[in-house]
Amino acid sequence: MSTSQPFDHAPSWAELNAYVDGELDSEEAARVAAAAAADHRLAREIAQLAELKSSLQASAEALPPELLQALLRRHRARRVAQALAACILLAVMAGGLWLTYPRLQPPTRLEATLQTAESLHETWLQGAGEAAEPSAGVLLATLQDFGLPLQIPDLSDTRLSIAHIALAGPQRDVLHVGYLGTRGCQVSLLAFRSQEKAVAGFPQKLTHRTGDGEEAYFWKGGSVAYVLLADGMESERMALIARAVEEATRRLAPMPAKTRSALAHNREKSAPCLA
Repeated sequence: MSTSQPFDHAPSWAELNAYVDGELDSEEAARVAAAAAADHRLAREIAQLAELKSSLQASAEALPPELLQALLRRHRARRVAQALAACILLAVMAGGLWLTYPRLQPPTRLEATLQTAESLHETWLQGAGEAAEPSAGVLLATLQDFGLPLQIPDLSDTRLSIAHIALAGPQRDVLHVGYLGTRGCQVSLLAFRSQEKAVAGFPQKLTHRTGDGEEAYFWKGGSVAYVLLADGMESERMALIARAVEEATRRLAPMPAKTRSALAHNREKSAPCLA
């Protein structure tokens, strides 16, 4: 009986994926396991990759084409309204009224960051029906590129699947994860790396605001500021999801079984986000 030898290099993405999928032979699997036992970071990557794969596999139900078209129509209408508001704002600025009316002062850093989050959310919504579902490998690689410990919550119990992940911003310091539901729900989780301009004024505790049919929650955990956005979702459901996501991001761990059960039960009694 042969004894497996340790890796003379770090396992590649292909090897990690094959290990999580159970596609390696016993000797190769033993080598990956030995490498993970000696490297806590590698072990965490394997665990997170397994969780992400489970999340994607549990979210196989696709949105009907007619529902996707309705979503796109809704957000195009909002774009028109936002463009009109932007034109009015530019006219006010051109008239030199910033100093005349205190309510028209430039936004605070917190407001600017929230506006960035809202803009990324809206941009993703415009193409939500066109993008392909990201693979677990792409998800984990993007998390590594972000450069800070981060937990991407699995929301499959509330029938929200990960449909988008990307790094945004000039310095690629904003991580955007988009969740797509089976009844018209669209949720964005945005993580901002700790930078003075981006996270100044962010509250440590979970904070809520609503407007124009959009629910927003934001908080700061460690070196990361988070914004959670959704359109047309029942307030009770959104609040439950926000608390669960905040807990997962603070603990840097998957949601406990009790939380997952509560999310699943709440989803069953909630109305669709888009009728």
